[in-house]
Amino acid sequence: MRINKNSDQIPKTFTQEQSEFFTGLMLGDGGLIWSKNRGYPRLSIGRQLKDKDYVFWQYNVFKDFYGTPPKYYKPYDKRTKKFYERYTCITKSGSLFTKMYNRWYPNNIKIVPRDLILNPFILLVWFLDDGCITKTSEHGLSIKLSTDGFTRDDTDYLAELLGLFIGEKINVYKNGSGWILKSYTLAAIKIIKIIDAILPECMLRKRTWKDYDWDYFNRNLDCFGDGVGMSDETKLKLKGRKGELANNAKINNKSAHTIRLLYNENYSIKDLSKIYSVSNETIRNIINNKSWTNIYNQDISSQEINEVKIKLKEELRLSENIK
Repeated sequence: MRINKNSDQIPKTFTQEQSEFFTGLMLGDGGLIWSKNRGYPRLSIGRQLKDKDYVFWQYNVFKDFYGTPPKYYKPYDKRTKKFYERYTCITKSGSLFTKMYNRWYPNNIKIVPRDLILNPFILLVWFLDDGCITKTSEHGLSIKLSTDGFTRDDTDYLAELLGLFIGEKINVYKNGSGWILKSYTLAAIKIIKIIDAILPECMLRKRTWKDYDWDYFNRNLDCFGDGVGMSDETKLKLKGRKGELANNAKINNKSAHTIRLLYNENYSIKDLSKIYSVSNETIRNIINNKSWTNIYNQDISSQEINEVKIKLKEELRLSENIK
């Protein structure tokens, strides 16, 4: 029996998994198409050949929305004068997609809804579609999310939204005629920690961080201390060894809290780094709560604070004499 292409052919609601998956797709490569000769929109997904299993994973999540499985095709690109092998999957049409279209395509232009809320699964799908993490140096990382399909205002909003979600600054950069989101080591590690455990086997090629120096990250940076990416053997060796328990720690919980108190009394980062024999960056991360988090209930006496102040004054006096 032939199905009327103008009929409502899909479920009336998403499951929670489908709703989160759909949001991730809309931030990434997914799109709703609404042909003039159809009564309702459809969801369209296309992937390159090497991501065939990813397409079928998505197909299985939305299986009750599809009439046929993903199809292979080999389109010709006039710009590059090459054929490209791909898989595409288009759902049946329905009124649920009309609601989604009105939310994501007001005035028939794709936007980012301002009531959007991120969670780990949404971030995962978004990253699988448009994200990558690369090394910039031996211990430096970069995270990039392509947002070329959105306006500058939408991209600024996504930068703020993602920044609030992971607690790090996300930058917006020009990319040709569009925009991208980009940040560095702290943001990259936090995103890895969020998505690594739920990364599907069909997209393991995105796990570029598998062979990074996780021993270094977990020893040296407190906020990296969950053991992501390490072998089971290394996790056992370093279990619990973060913050003041790390092998090379020069700071403990009390001194980290003292540093914050003294900084609030107008002691400089430079002076604090001298007295504790650590880098300016280490002091800056403590002050900005990027490391040594959750230590604000330390019992520090006024005498202990005064002892540090005396050391600081002596350090400054010696520095002046040297000059």
